[in-house]
Amino acid sequence: MNGVKILSVAAQRPAAIVSNNEMIGDLDTDDAWIQARTGIRTRGVANDEETLLEMSTGAASKAIAAAGIDPASIDLTIVATSSNPIVTPGIAPPMTARLGVSSGAFDVMAACAGFCYSLNIAADAIRTGSARNVLLVGAERITDRMDPTDRNTAFLFGDGAGAVVVSATDLANDGVGPVVWGSDGNLADYIHVPVGEKYLHMDGQGVFKWAITKVADIAREACEKAGIAPNELAAFIPHQANLRIIEALARNLKLGENTVVADDVRYAGNTSAASVPMALTRLKEEGRVQTGDPALLIGFGSGMTWASQVIRCP
Repeated sequence: MNGVKILSVAAQRPAAIVSNNEMIGDLDTDDAWIQARTGIRTRGVANDEETLLEMSTGAASKAIAAAGIDPASIDLTIVATSSNPIVTPGIAPPMTARLGVSSGAFDVMAACAGFCYSLNIAADAIRTGSARNVLLVGAERITDRMDPTDRNTAFLFGDGAGAVVVSATDLANDGVGPVVWGSDGNLADYIHVPVGEKYLHMDGQGVFKWAITKVADIAREACEKAGIAPNELAAFIPHQANLRIIEALARNLKLGENTVVADDVRYAGNTSAASVPMALTRLKEEGRVQTGDPALLIGFGSGMTWASQVIRCP
């Protein structure tokens, strides 16, 4: 069995950063209302040239460069996304061609939990010897799925991509902890796109109540499996759904006074499968986490699906 280490993380954000006031349009709301209920100030909105494939490739190329590895050494490529505009092929195969990589390649659709699901798939492939280097991307153009007239969802989401390179190491330096994952399909209609429709529908109150009552227990279990107490974490990097949810989870977990809580949602909105790697990238860029720091990741969303693990920061 091999150990697993995250070598690098990088993000590709849209050029256009759109404020709440620019989003409002004819909606009966304002900047203060949006910030009070979500914490969101701005979000990235992709233009016509910033396709899902372009943003994925941009984040991936940065992560490969930061890892300092030969792209030809990548054995497996995974893209977590829920906003591929076509049914097939997935984003991963054409992205590998853009990067000059000929690895195995496939997409994972687990919505906002997709990156954390995919990280465990990558880690298991490395541990069992099926791969030594895995490229993993979380990417979304989720604003394409938003109804601009829906006051419940129009201002919540943003676009972007985040990527990591995950590689084999010795067991003593294992940097990806055991996963806790699951789903409750009875709540699948909390976040969904109805058959024959274009736009996403969401029961915001239902999602909020579920998240603040269930997600902290999942996060605690991931810490227990990793052998670390929540107050020993250097960082807590949850899915960037809503700042009120994030702050409620942080209080429930009783994190340490020096534990950094990711808040990329303030600037990027909810970027679904891209939110965890994009949030980790911001913490790295701002110097709020250091290489080797223990961080708790958790993704949760449509399905209702969830996945959580403790990592060592790249």
